[in-house]
Amino acid sequence: MVYRVCAFLSAFLLFSLEPLVVKMALPLYGGSAAVWGAAYLFFTLALLCGYLYAHMLARQPLLQQVIIHGALLLAAVFVLPIRTPSQAACSECPAPLSLLVVLIERIGLPFMALSATSPLLQAWWARRGGEAGNPYALFAFSNLGSIVALTAYPFAVEPLLGLSVQSLVWTGCYVMLMLVQFAIAANLLLQDKNPAGAPTARRDASSAGRPLNQKTPANKEQAGSPISRGSRTKWTAISALQVLLLLGLTNHLSTEIAPIPFVRTLPLALYLLAFVVVFAGLRRLRSLGVIQALPFTLLPVIVLLALHEKVSLVPYVALHLAAFFVLLVGLTARLALLRPPVAELTEFYVWVAAGGALGGVVEVFLVPHFFTTIAEYPIAIVLACLLLPSSASRPAGWFRWVLDAGAGILLAFGALLMVRWAPLEHAGIAATERLWLAIAAGLALLFFRRRLRFAIAVAALLAAGAILPDENGQPLLRERNFFGSKRVVVDSQQRFHFFVSAGTIHGIQLVDPGSASEPAAYYSRSGPLGDIFQWGSERFGNREIGVVGMGIGSTACYRQPGQRWTFYELDPAVVAIARDPDIFSVFDTCGADATVVLGDGRLRLSEDVSRRYALLILDAYSGDQVPVHLLTREALALYLARISNDGILAFHISNRNFDLAPVLTALAADANLSVLERDDLGLSMEDVKMGKMTSRWIVMARQGQMLPGISADPRWHMPTANPDLPLWTDDYSSLARVLQF
Repeated sequence: MVYRVCAFLSAFLLFSLEPLVVKMALPLYGGSAAVWGAAYLFFTLALLCGYLYAHMLARQPLLQQVIIHGALLLAAVFVLPIRTPSQAACSECPAPLSLLVVLIERIGLPFMALSATSPLLQAWWARRGGEAGNPYALFAFSNLGSIVALTAYPFAVEPLLGLSVQSLVWTGCYVMLMLVQFAIAANLLLQDKNPAGAPTARRDASSAGRPLNQKTPANKEQAGSPISRGSRTKWTAISALQVLLLLGLTNHLSTEIAPIPFVRTLPLALYLLAFVVVFAGLRRLRSLGVIQALPFTLLPVIVLLALHEKVSLVPYVALHLAAFFVLLVGLTARLALLRPPVAELTEFYVWVAAGGALGGVVEVFLVPHFFTTIAEYPIAIVLACLLLPSSASRPAGWFRWVLDAGAGILLAFGALLMVRWAPLEHAGIAATERLWLAIAAGLALLFFRRRLRFAIAVAALLAAGAILPDENGQPLLRERNFFGSKRVVVDSQQRFHFFVSAGTIHGIQLVDPGSASEPAAYYSRSGPLGDIFQWGSERFGNREIGVVGMGIGSTACYRQPGQRWTFYELDPAVVAIARDPDIFSVFDTCGADATVVLGDGRLRLSEDVSRRYALLILDAYSGDQVPVHLLTREALALYLARISNDGILAFHISNRNFDLAPVLTALAADANLSVLERDDLGLSMEDVKMGKMTSRWIVMARQGQMLPGISADPRWHMPTANPDLPLWTDDYSSLARVLQF
């Protein structure tokens, strides 16, 4: 029981350390994807280093293991509690590299110690011979701890505790875990008959490749035989594919469908749950028939992907998550069947971690350079179908391979031919496509027992869907870089160009050349931003205007002669799209001489010490969400330092999922500012024809400096405060507290 608690707690601390330290670094390094990518790279590579350390240590005599690991655990205490960095580690280095240095300095030792705990505990458990010497059950408890941390942090830890208190509590838990490990090590030393000798493990009850609660060997690679290069390759490949599938689904849901609150939590929790289910007992898994449910969960998803269908959000996400979980269970089962004898389990975890790191590096750093869409998701699905456990008793010959490939391709090709030559009467092309692709998917059910045939049928159906037109709009441009995917779409009536980033519309321009200088979407002249410029035109005069977040540059349409405008934009691709005359002309028409500063808005504003804006517009979004580090007390103090005494702050807070008005209301009260809000929710038919969208804006000013016209406008009102909501600072913020349903 002590081993299980220790494995659970170590994983819990490991997964809660990640969001804690990255959130501490955001005010200093900004919220760019490069910063998050650098943090992800550190965590994956540090996990690999921890597993490699555990593998090398497990080969030493037990007494030496205890001394070395005990020294590492104690050394990590001297860098605790974790503190917010006061300055960048390397001011002249790029932010990602500087952040890597900070992470290594501040959490390198505790992260190394925690990541090594689970494999070391399993090696010690095998040496002790607990539960018939089967240590893999501890792997399930470790992943269970990760799931609890993953779900507890945003909903229980973050809403209740600030970062400084979290750090202290985390330090206390780490010390407790260290003492438990010391107790386990001491007990093991007392029981071991040869603590100074070479490590040995009981090999009879958990031989390689055996179902996890079965005692009959099932694999040629038994205890005592060397691990083959092929086994290492398979472990790495399967683990990398699991991570690609995980990140591919997460990107698909968050960028192609809709930005859903905590969307990254659900797939990652299911990813970890698959390890818990499989390593808790493969026999029970088979009795449940989870893998056999794959075609019934996956094929509806394939049809939706092929048809570019966007059904209602909840069933769409549920279908994808169900298929994803079954695929992961199948891949994890294949991984479990290939596991080595317990004497080599630490090496097994090294290669699994290497595969995870490889998959993450490929997804984060390479895939955006090769694909303009989330193409890695369907590719990972097809590869996963190929690697699922097979029921075939012997390998298929070349004729069977050719037959399997031909059957899958003919199935999809036949569906395309039927779409063209057998249209439904009194129905559109879309209904015909749905019918024949659904029939083809139904026939693919018959292929499931032949993994190659089934995988090729899935690939062919997806390829057929790529040929069919997308009824959601004709894409004019697709762009993908380190900051995410973006696309520009023209509607079916050729009236609007939509700029969509991470599933959210970030700008609209009317195609009519005569309306190129007319702001649309959230920036309409009849909307809240129009009010600000109408009533502030005299005050703003020939002064400076600042905008954090560029979009397509619609706000520049309010520029008056003599004004000096500065845009702060994080993503260089957004700037290139806004300035592409073949797609959008609004920025070049209205703000061609405006200054564009690349980088995180808060960081760049802190560097522009000479700026004093008459109006500062905060319009930065990551998908559908305003970055949290732009909505804290410290951020507001910076904004006030960058506006003149009579300057105005305008916050765009339109959001489907989070109610940010109480956050800004509390910040305004803390800073003794005047604050007003307008919710522009009622649209007329004329508004819709002009591309206007509903929006929500808040304005702030120092006492006595609010624009009189806005103060007298009944559509502008005092926002409702929430006395139960703590003030957001760089130390405390919680999206869960402002989540709206």
